[in-house]
Formats: sequence, structure tokens, C-alpha cells
Amino acid sequence: MSEKIITLSVPIQHGTQTLSELSLRKPLARDLRGFSWQELTKFNVLEELLAKLSGLPLSVIGTLDCADYFACLKVLNDFLLSSPETGVSA
Repeated sequence: MSEKIITLSVPIQHGTQTLSELSLRKPLARDLRGFSWQELTKFNVLEELLAKLSGLPLSVIGTLDCADYFACLKVLNDFLLSSPETGVSA
């Protein structure tokens, strides 16, 4: 799964467009550069990461309804923590 579409319960504005869906791509290692694991629990850092993964400005991400924001965080969590282990041998 390299991309996930989230249907927004409350559409958001991006310029003249009204967005009813948000597309998040799976993060790459470089997307996490500059963030510590502790910072990934802070909302402002998570907003920055969502902006990076959606290709939308931070100001637009900030207008998400709370329920939609948490739906995006769940997708982000699934991307970061639900992958099969790699590099592990028995």
C-alpha cells in the first residue's frame, strides 16, 4: 500500500478547490528526516508530516475537521507501524 485515500466528513478548501478526499502517500525514510520519535507525538509535527505526504500546504491541513484529522493520523500510524518486519532473520 503506497497511497491511501481518506474521504473527508467535512470538505476543506485549497485555493478555489473544495476537497472531499485527501490522498496520503506512504512515507519514505527521507520524509522523517529531522524528526525524532518523540516529536512524532506532537500535533504540530504530525501536521507537518501530513502536509508533506499529502502535497498540501500546512495551512490547508490545519483546516481539517478533528475527526478527519484523526482519520489521517490513523492512516499515518498504519503506514509507520503496521509494515512487516524487515532485516530480521530467525
